[in-house]
Amino acid sequence: EGTFGTNGVTIPGNIKCLGLRGTTLRNTEDVLGYVVYTGHTTKIMKNAKNPPSKMSGVLKVMNKILWSVFLLQGFIIVTFASASVNWQDKNA
Repeated sequence: EGTFGTNGVTIPGNIKCLGLRGTTLRNTEDVLGYVVYTGHTTKIMKNAKNPPSKMSGVLKVMNKILWSVFLLQGFIIVTFASASVNWQDKNA
């Protein structure tokens, strides 16, 4: 409870006049109001989480397969490079 005033206009401040996060005002020319910090432990902030991933199960499996192919290619490159160096040292 309280009041807010500017330019001779007094506005009551109570829970009925509180606009929560995400509310939209329509057909309004001017707005006067309070800025209230409620913190991260309030119910509205706890519910404001990131949306779930919209990747399909097939896409997730394909990403895992792609990463395993990259790792296998890296392993093959390192193996053959070291074998080449070893062979050149023996035959040089």
